[in-house]
Amino acid sequence: MSMMRKPRGRAIFEGVAEYFSRASEDYIAVIHVLLASKANPNCRYKVEPHDLYEWTPTLFAAQIGHLELFKLLIHNGGDPTLTLKKASTFENYDAMWIAVAHDRKAIVNYLIGVASP
Repeated sequence: MSMMRKPRGRAIFEGVAEYFSRASEDYIAVIHVLLASKANPNCRYKVEPHDLYEWTPTLFAAQIGHLELFKLLIHNGGDPTLTLKKASTFENYDAMWIAVAHDRKAIVNYLIGVASP
């Protein structure tokens, strides 16, 4: 943060941030290409090697609350019932749990609608 107090440091930070910040449409376009190439929306990964949680792109979309992306992943085989870690009697750690925990109402409503007859 001390770098931000100097004009040159602030300019460097803003330049890097601008370079790496893209519109969500750009990311969605890349995801479309990946899915067309048969990328697995249920591929597990850990953010850090020592983490207990094993994420999937589908679970991550539930966390960020991007409904269009979530639906796209589901449509391409994403499984919202997969869990971050082994489910317990009281918590399931699936997409619904993630969406509720992060107050992603659009995802919750979508999942409720999908589960309804």
